[in-house]
Amino acid sequence: MDDDAKWWGYNYPKNLDKQELPKIGVAQTVPGMRVFFDEKGEFYFNNVRVNGILTEDILTSCYLTGILNSPPINFVFKRIAKPKDNDFYEANKQFIAPLPIPNANETEKKLVAELAKELQSLHTERRDKIAMIDKRLESSQVQKDKRKPSWIWVEADNKNWYETKLESIHTKIFKGAKLSISLDKGELQFFINGNLIFEIFLEEKESYFIYSQWKQKIRKINVTEKYNAKSLVTDLLDLVKTENSAVKDQVTALDKEIDGLDKTISVKEKEINGVVYKLYGLTDEEIKLVSEL
Repeated sequence: MDDDAKWWGYNYPKNLDKQELPKIGVAQTVPGMRVFFDEKGEFYFNNVRVNGILTEDILTSCYLTGILNSPPINFVFKRIAKPKDNDFYEANKQFIAPLPIPNANETEKKLVAELAKELQSLHTERRDKIAMIDKRLESSQVQKDKRKPSWIWVEADNKNWYETKLESIHTKIFKGAKLSISLDKGELQFFINGNLIFEIFLEEKESYFIYSQWKQKIRKINVTEKYNAKSLVTDLLDLVKTENSAVKDQVTALDKEIDGLDKTISVKEKEINGVVYKLYGLTDEEIKLVSEL
């Protein structure tokens, strides 16, 4: 910023005194509410891609972070927010302001706030480990290892057979479908919503590295109405290989660490959701409705 040449100065300097305050950040183009607490005022928001919310104190900020990330809020948000392509929504002020925040006493606020802070820390650690895996899979010490569909199905060389197979898989893929894999003694199995789609048998040493790559892909795949079987198979066949054992060992180790974090996050999310459901006074049927969204 140059005070002597104001024509290129920041348009809204009045906002600068707010940026370094503790604040809640709300991502704007999202598949559901995505909220975090910037306790140290480390981030500057532009209210275009990330909106900011100031509160009276840190306890309130942490409490709101927990509430705004909860299933009941997400349920309401998806019904009032502006829909965009690929099942994303616009989370700007006009859709955030009407969201219902339950009244809570000091004890309830502290409980939600503590769990919200813990979950943010866990999710941050998870994000960082995912980035560490990406760094290794995209490094100069790996090379592309694009496989053909016949690596999974020998019959895939027959175009008609392969198209029929894709159609069969596509009937099992729908918006929000859960993708998962398992590995046991070199047997790699792929599932959609718990249904076995295919299995391949690999050398045990090779299997761990491919297993970790597939799990990394699954973490990033958003199964929308436009996502189809061909997209899935293309993603799974887009692999890398390396002779560097350190890269393989680090990727598989980080993958296991993420698995451990996922289990802890699941436990903590159930705990905080249980508290939030009580604050809203939801019945069992209502809990089922909002949690399945």
